[in-house]
Amino acid sequence: MSPREELFPGLRSKYYFNYGGQGVMSESTLGAIIDAYRFVQSEGPFSTSMVGWIRDQLNDTRAKLANRFGGKAFLYALTQNVTEACNIALWGLNWKPGDEIMISDAEHQGVRDAVHNLAQRFELTVAEIALSKLDGKALEAEMAQKLNKDGRTRIFVFSHVLWNSGKVVDLPTIVEFCRNNNVFTLVDGAQSAGVLPLDVEASAVDFYAFTGHKWLCGPEGTGALYICEDLIDQIRPTYMGWRHHLQGAVKGAEKFEIATSSYPLLAGFREALTVPERLAGDSERYEKIIALAKQLKNRLEDNQFKVVPGAGQSGLLSFYVPDYAAEDNLDPGKITNLDNLVKTLEERKIYLRSIPEPRCLRVSLHYLSEQSDIDYLLSELQTLCKSQELTL
Repeated sequence: MSPREELFPGLRSKYYFNYGGQGVMSESTLGAIIDAYRFVQSEGPFSTSMVGWIRDQLNDTRAKLANRFGGKAFLYALTQNVTEACNIALWGLNWKPGDEIMISDAEHQGVRDAVHNLAQRFELTVAEIALSKLDGKALEAEMAQKLNKDGRTRIFVFSHVLWNSGKVVDLPTIVEFCRNNNVFTLVDGAQSAGVLPLDVEASAVDFYAFTGHKWLCGPEGTGALYICEDLIDQIRPTYMGWRHHLQGAVKGAEKFEIATSSYPLLAGFREALTVPERLAGDSERYEKIIALAKQLKNRLEDNQFKVVPGAGQSGLLSFYVPDYAAEDNLDPGKITNLDNLVKTLEERKIYLRSIPEPRCLRVSLHYLSEQSDIDYLLSELQTLCKSQELTL
């Protein structure tokens, strides 16, 4: 058993490329969750001692997030996922009919639905920015052209790393433009937190949404929303509950945390945030991811696969499989669509996913990924080609 398989049992006997969907938890992360649940039961789940323990879990997790991603601990609201975090920011603004939201053309469906629901509720307009294609001056021109001429554009919602291509967006250009035009920035960090070296305070974004269960390899149901200090008193909760009373006088983002949640998961979340630091520094982990992504991009292209632009900038890489981009390929002698191809690859212990737009396969390369993973993936794709189950 390799060292990484000892640390991460989910990597045993498989080639895992789905960190962009859900990461694998370390043995120590699993242990932290189990130990916390056992402690709660031994103390009594609703005992008086639990109040202080819960408060410590919340405060320690915010402190760990601030240590890892920058900013002050009280500026982090603990959430269950990125979509919840984005909803907190979106619904926290004081909307008026005719206001505008800008959103990227490559935002995940969950956040797109949240934006369009908000627009319908408050009679807002939505302007789409071609973030998948533009950077620099061209991106500035696009944003300026789409900006509401009456100054009613309130917020720009976009991903730091595009979920369907792996492109890293031009964050400094976006933030500078938005600040100069009094537009808030809400960054979906689902595919960036745990991949890119990140300091949210230095980036000058207004909101940054995290999730714990993807690249950070934490448990499902963990995440956070960072809110810049200038806005912490302007953004108001949509839902209210009792939990902020645990902190006494509410002075920060904890006002967005509502009520009971699975507190032992926070022990696992903190451990997941700590594990990478024991293995390598931020820059070293990032450099390894980029080196693997660039190598896979080049080798796929050498084997006649078309790679979606953006590959090699982050841990995500998407590529087309000829004859399997459409669902109407009904040749009974071949795999009929990408979903069946994904199942076939899983039978060979390769775990990746298909995505709907563009219709292709997506690979997630992590700092836990190794050269041998790439070699095996390419070998099996070539085997399928030679057996005529795939046509290039």
